[in-house]
Amino acid sequence: MRCGLSSLELKAWKIAGYTTQLWLIGVASIGLSLRLQHFWPMASLPYQNWLHAHSHLAFLGWLFNGFYLHFTIQLPPRLKEEALHLFWVFQLLLIAIGFSFILSGYSTTSIVLTSLHTVGSVYFGCRWFYRWRHCLQGEWVHTANWAVVFMLLANLGPVGVAFGKSQELPWLFDASLHYYLYFNYTGWFTLAALAVWQQQIRGIPNFWSNILAIYSIVYYCISTFLPLDARWYASPIVAILLLVAWCRFPFYSLKQLTVEPPVSLLIGLSLIALVIRTTVEWVALWPAFGALSVSIRAVQIGYLHVFFLGIASAPLMASFGAGRLASALWVAGSWGSWLVLLGWPWLFPVETALRYALIGLAALLLVAAIGAFLSTKSGVEESFFNRQKDKNGLKHP
Repeated sequence: MRCGLSSLELKAWKIAGYTTQLWLIGVASIGLSLRLQHFWPMASLPYQNWLHAHSHLAFLGWLFNGFYLHFTIQLPPRLKEEALHLFWVFQLLLIAIGFSFILSGYSTTSIVLTSLHTVGSVYFGCRWFYRWRHCLQGEWVHTANWAVVFMLLANLGPVGVAFGKSQELPWLFDASLHYYLYFNYTGWFTLAALAVWQQQIRGIPNFWSNILAIYSIVYYCISTFLPLDARWYASPIVAILLLVAWCRFPFYSLKQLTVEPPVSLLIGLSLIALVIRTTVEWVALWPAFGALSVSIRAVQIGYLHVFFLGIASAPLMASFGAGRLASALWVAGSWGSWLVLLGWPWLFPVETALRYALIGLAALLLVAAIGAFLSTKSGVEESFFNRQKDKNGLKHP
């Protein structure tokens, strides 16, 4: 089903799609510069400031923008125009957020700006449930509803972060930050990624979005409210939820797909990343491994990159139409990053070797991001906006 875009509207949404992909290139460029600073420190580039900019722009500039476009592209013309106006408000805020983190780090200015983005996302959530979702059809809408619910829940976190920062309450700051990040990772972005896959592939049931939503809530309660030495007793609950989820996954639908290699590579990357992420979370419930995962920073960074590179980014790259080479480079860079970060220090006992490996992989991901941008050719309308259902089981909004 075509989106019913006029030539002018199509041009506006093409620019929005290109803008979203440019954020990914910017994020990958910052990631490479951060890796290079381990060997060539630059006083003019404060590491922590650029790290905050890297993480915020990755999740707000690339993921939030990408999922927002996928959730709103099928709206009727008047509502679509409203959604596009809000999109550009987000872009202005993102530019200000990026500069504020680079210049002043986690300061009052950056907190105010991110809070304004949070207000905008709450407005998006309210408009979604009040009006926008009623104009949309398809199984993906049910999953998108779950995703937006978790987005609204996660947005309570910055309130605690701001209050904890202003009142100098470290425990509240840390707890609120964990709450905010957790429900963004395992709730909003994970379910939004599933909704994008549902837009493209027939046969993924809404049971999966329901079980992932329940899993997110249950795991948060276990990992937050139970002491470390008692979490193991709750691990069977997590294992049962995961077992039920994978037993109900429509592998038969994937076997029937005849898709281009870029899409099949990215589907595999996303599924494997989900397996790795949930396995790491389950193992982290064991007291010994839980303490180890907290103490080794590389494992924490690896966990975040499993989510970002695989679970969340793969469906967006597939839908935006990343080419074969760009997809292969992204998959290779993702696998390499996970192996290095989650395998350290067993595979890389020498820290220098670890850092050199990460520089190479960061460069590979940057090349992949640039390649994905260039491979959209004359515009994302061919891969994102106007792709129709075909005999291979793919469909597009």
